[in-house]
Amino acid sequence: MAGITSTGLGSGLDINSIVTQLVAAERDPQIKRMAIKEAALQSKISALGSIKSAMSDFKTSLSALRYGSQLNKISATSSDTGTLTATAFTNADPANYQMDVQQLALSHGLSSQAYASASTVVGTGTLSIRFGTTSYDVGNNPTGFSPNAQKAALNITIDSNHQTLGGIRDAINAANGGVTASIINDGTGNRLVLNSTDSGAANSLEITGTGSLTTLSYNAASHPMAETQRAQDALLKINGLNITSASNTVSTAIKGLTLNLQQAQPGKLVNLSVGQNNDDIVTAVQGFVDKYNAFATSIQSVSGYDTATKTAGALLGESTARAALSGVRNMLSTTIQGLTGSVRSLPDIGIKTQADGTLAVNTSILNSALTKDHNGVVGLFAVSGIPSDSSVIYSGSTTDTLAGTYAVDVTTIAEQAIILGTAAPSMIVDATNNAIQVSVNGVTSGTINLTNADYSATPDQLAAELQTQINGDSALKAAGVSVTVGYDSLSGKFSMNSQTYGSASTIQLMSITGGGTDIAGLTAGQLDAGVDIVGTIGGFPSTGVGQTLTVDSGDAKGLSTQVTDSVIGAHGTLQFSRGLIEQLDTLTASFLNDGGSLDSKISGLQDTISVIGKQQAIFNKRMDALQESLFKKFNAMDRLLGSLQNTAGSLTQMLASLPLSVKTSSR
Repeated sequence: MAGITSTGLGSGLDINSIVTQLVAAERDPQIKRMAIKEAALQSKISALGSIKSAMSDFKTSLSALRYGSQLNKISATSSDTGTLTATAFTNADPANYQMDVQQLALSHGLSSQAYASASTVVGTGTLSIRFGTTSYDVGNNPTGFSPNAQKAALNITIDSNHQTLGGIRDAINAANGGVTASIINDGTGNRLVLNSTDSGAANSLEITGTGSLTTLSYNAASHPMAETQRAQDALLKINGLNITSASNTVSTAIKGLTLNLQQAQPGKLVNLSVGQNNDDIVTAVQGFVDKYNAFATSIQSVSGYDTATKTAGALLGESTARAALSGVRNMLSTTIQGLTGSVRSLPDIGIKTQADGTLAVNTSILNSALTKDHNGVVGLFAVSGIPSDSSVIYSGSTTDTLAGTYAVDVTTIAEQAIILGTAAPSMIVDATNNAIQVSVNGVTSGTINLTNADYSATPDQLAAELQTQINGDSALKAAGVSVTVGYDSLSGKFSMNSQTYGSASTIQLMSITGGGTDIAGLTAGQLDAGVDIVGTIGGFPSTGVGQTLTVDSGDAKGLSTQVTDSVIGAHGTLQFSRGLIEQLDTLTASFLNDGGSLDSKISGLQDTISVIGKQQAIFNKRMDALQESLFKKFNAMDRLLGSLQNTAGSLTQMLASLPLSVKTSSR
């Protein structure tokens, strides 16, 4: 401490030592009490920090069990992955399949004549490329072509800036229309090589060149381009049934399975086993239990009393820690509403509380529960909707949706917009009707040009031509809308429909250019709008948008389902449960979030430490003042004693200087 000091020259006393000891006697007990209090508060903050960390780890573990898609994992195991592999999705059914991969799908390949170099000028003109099925004669020359209605035609203009072999390659690739071009030198010269991006017999190329580009044609009338690889479909047998696929990735043969064909091995059977994969969910459940145990142990270690060492934890008696643990424990002991099967609580899947308050997993019981009631295990943890009807798909819910089992009933099915032509129409496309304009879902196309031909003998090709050209329109493609055009041989009518459902689905044949009145029996001005689904979920009023019903009010408010069939009436039930994870996540967030219970408690303790610091500063100033006051008093006393000693010395000298007679008489 700064202040007045003294060596005690007058009195001979050690004033510094005396004052220091007096101040220490006043200061030290109080400082010690403050230090002890602050240390206790710091211990509480540290303990709360460890609890917060453990609870945060526990909260993180919940994410692995949050969604039904994470828990509904199906695996597909192939006995020969060199021939075939498979990916299984949640809607796949457990089963065993015998696979025989007889042929792989191939894309179409064409090659031009040889040129001196990539910079050789080929010429200008246009390249019209269509995708479809090519027929051949015995000499493997193309004799016919049936367009693929699902693929838009490609028209590429080659100007003087792209008239070289390399320029044509670049122009084709820049079109990004389903054809790739490259230049390969086979030793005889440089050849332009074209390949369809998609494999399959229906994706072969028909190329018509104009101007100087006729040498790049490949069609029934002219084919100077040579075929290097014929487009073909993949062929396989599944349990003896013949399957054809345009791709080596087969996703439509078996529900929930995507087959990946690797190699053709005709006659060799490959076993594909499909079943529930419980490894991930067992691992996630064990992680959940481990993180909970770490959380519970961290609270018990800082809030309990150790009888062996007779020491109390830093948070003994602290309500926040007790509330965090008891809140989670209470939630873990609840029965989940909405579940009606054999699994409704944690003990049902082998998770039980031990004597020390931690959890333990009996994996045998867990695996048994997953086998017997997998949906129940999923519903125990995740927010889930389990339909009893395969045509109903759970779409979602909100925080307002209460757990329960709700009946799904449809009174009006969802419809696509569709326009129908007249029966037995003219199927001739010529200058009077070969340009049309349509509107799909509110998006208006540009002028769509059709290929002139008499399709009377091939109405399906006219349907394919209409669909291909409409779907190839740039405005419609940019908006992501498309149509399906079909021909019904029984009624003799063409149809054109939007591929979406509901009132937002619209279609209109806006105009036919050239003076004609119709195209395939469809007349200008024809229009239609789709219909939204109408129905209820759990008897509650619901809003339909397309094929999706969403409950407006009541216990099921916010619950959404998609109904994919065209059946009016009852569609079974939807069992909805909120699961433990959502509830635990909300509870732990109330403790962990900024401003949550733990943060508020820690902040309060830090404020108290700050107050102690301020009190200590004030107390230190008071001790400084006390020390200064004591030094002043002792120094004054020291000066007084010094003065008295000086006076006594003077008197002694005076007495010593008196005559002897005076000294004697004075006696």
